[in-house]
Amino acid sequence: MPIIFVVLYFIVEAYVLFLVASKIGFLVTLLLLVLAAFAGSALVRSQGLDIFKRANASMMQGQSPQVEIVEGTILLVCGIILIIPGFITDILVLPLLIPALRRRVAIRMLARLAAQRSASTHR
Repeated sequence: MPIIFVVLYFIVEAYVLFLVASKIGFLVTLLLLVLAAFAGSALVRSQGLDIFKRANASMMQGQSPQVEIVEGTILLVCGIILIIPGFITDILVLPLLIPALRRRVAIRMLARLAAQRSASTHR
């Protein structure tokens, strides 16, 4: 079943690329894809360094850097997705490059994980 979604994703992504290329031209579309990959990797690198510094500061204070680890994982996945050519994935990942939003997502993920652990231990 998941393979259907992967195939469907590639079909939709190819269709969007075709539409964009037909409107602005193939070379401009290719340039935008390459630019998005480079800009995304630069953002991921700089924000990743910031997350590393915050994680290190948390550990120096004797705190667990859970939020920073989840943020770093989200950022890593975003970086990988930005390197894959396509406008749909780039648009979906862009909000997670905003540090405050990514931090909120990480905190919610940790809270949900804690709730699931709590529910499973009380059975």
